[in-house]
Amino acid sequence: GFVNYFLLLPKIDGWNIRFNGVKEHLEHHGFEVYEVETTPYADLQTRANQLAKQVDQILEKTNCRDGNPIKLNLIAHSMGGLDCRLLISNNTTGKTTSNDPRDSVRGLNYADRINSLTCISTPNWGTRVADRFLEEIPGPAQDAWAALLNLAGSIYNNESPGKNDLKRATYYLTEKFCSQFNIDHPEPEGVCCRTYAGITREILPRKPDSDEVDIPLWLTYKVLATDPISENHISDGFIPLFSAVWKADYYQAYQGDALPADHLNQVGYFCGIDDQKFDHLEFYLYLANLVSCKNRG
Repeated sequence: GFVNYFLLLPKIDGWNIRFNGVKEHLEHHGFEVYEVETTPYADLQTRANQLAKQVDQILEKTNCRDGNPIKLNLIAHSMGGLDCRLLISNNTTGKTTSNDPRDSVRGLNYADRINSLTCISTPNWGTRVADRFLEEIPGPAQDAWAALLNLAGSIYNNESPGKNDLKRATYYLTEKFCSQFNIDHPEPEGVCCRTYAGITREILPRKPDSDEVDIPLWLTYKVLATDPISENHISDGFIPLFSAVWKADYYQAYQGDALPADHLNQVGYFCGIDDQKFDHLEFYLYLANLVSCKNRG
């Protein structure tokens, strides 16, 4: 037999976009799956605190099985990965080497309740799109960010963030913050960490066996593709490849390569419109089997 683990699926970037059809697909294959709700456009500390409360509720509900305490497997997309990293961090005082008070965020020390953390296109080193937005320089970067947030608010949340809320939440996606976060919150021992990254390309010309960026991400894709720093050029339309990789030891290929999917396709949105080959349901089933050891003897 195999150990019954649990999958917790935080949402995308505070937008509360559900992993489209994933929960039902995994439950159909015998997995027990929980999703969480976090406040859209909130700061990282608020989101991690909300995540912790829901983890407590899940663990209280499941208690233990066969006399063994339950540990969760966290599967997180985008900023959800930063929420989870703060959840497991043992830097509970928020000690930082930075002089910026915004960089002091308190770890919640949940590593003993977590078996693994899988981050999919998490901005572990930030995204230049966020930095450009906070520079408040009119132009493509601001237009792209506004378009994405309007999409999220009108379609997925039925609400729009105030400018101050938006700026506060955006800061935690910047290269500055994420680089400092990596210093202040090294991952604790005992939690198996994995990362996956996506790659997308121009809409035209079409290429076989590759993903073309979807229209909602086209402006942010262009912001990264034309950035003076070349390592930003390869991205999923929102998160650069290097940022999603985090550490080389954690990076996992899928079917021999990065995910052929942009940031929205990775959670099942706009899939199939551009004839891409990525099947997000099969990808998450692959992850579920991987983290639960279901395929082991």
